[in-house]
Amino acid sequence: MLHFLLFVCTIYDVVSGSTVTVAPGDDTLLAAVNAAADGDILVLQDGTYKTSRNGLFDIQIKTSKSLTIRAQNSRQATVDSGGLIPVFAFENNGGSQVVTLEGLIITGGQTKSSTGKGGGGIRVSGGADVRLNNCKVFGNQAMTGGHNGGGGIFVEGASSRLKTSDCEISSNNAGYSGGGLYVRDA
Repeated sequence: MLHFLLFVCTIYDVVSGSTVTVAPGDDTLLAAVNAAADGDILVLQDGTYKTSRNGLFDIQIKTSKSLTIRAQNSRQATVDSGGLIPVFAFENNGGSQVVTLEGLIITGGQTKSSTGKGGGGIRVSGGADVRLNNCKVFGNQAMTGGHNGGGGIFVEGASSRLKTSDCEISSNNAGYSGGGLYVRDA
């Protein structure tokens, strides 16, 4: 008597996003962030990332997706807003998305006195979940007025999260409080 045993296997292809290489230059990072899908990894080639659009640079990421922005070679990719506005501003649009920055130099960010918010280099608010790994945050400032603290990094709200690992936060200034890091209402 022969017995046949049939195995049925279902293989699921788990796609966690694409890896996209981004060249340095004006507006290239902003365009890549806007085009990114959930789970994408943006790999920044060595160089400086700025914008020329109306003289403003602001990666306003209202996270409805998880995203990683990684330097191809650690601390060889510089994101510089030219002293105009914050370099990165993260806010959660609902869900459990995580934005990770790895191996970047974040500099030249500034908040204006009229905003009442800080974070010249990085602003984390509205329940955003941000991870910084091996980043250098320096040369950013939060101007005086209001509660503009955290020249380098500003974290606001009990549901906002920031996790750092092997980062250097130095030479940032704030007119109110916390030149390097300021946490408010957490």
